[in-house]
Amino acid sequence: MISIHRLVQKVVRDRLLAQEKHKEWAEKAITLVHDAFPFDSDDYANWPACSRLLAHANAVADQAEEWEVGLDSTQYLLNHRVFT
Repeated sequence: MISIHRLVQKVVRDRLLAQEKHKEWAEKAITLVHDAFPFDSDDYANWPACSRLLAHANAVADQAEEWEVGLDSTQYLLNHRVFT
């Protein structure tokens, strides 16, 4: 597990100079959270992991939408893993 303070996250995002870097990192972030999120969120045993990842899923979904990257992964994550 990786833990990075929100302020540090903001500073790092602000320092990414090129728009392409923003897009590249947003796509990597959505893929990482997508791969980490438990497939069966209806299974009670997965709820602690879902709880830990939900805020991250929402954050990377916002970034992916803003930069218009990884939209297929974002859609799948939000439709099939977070809200089902």
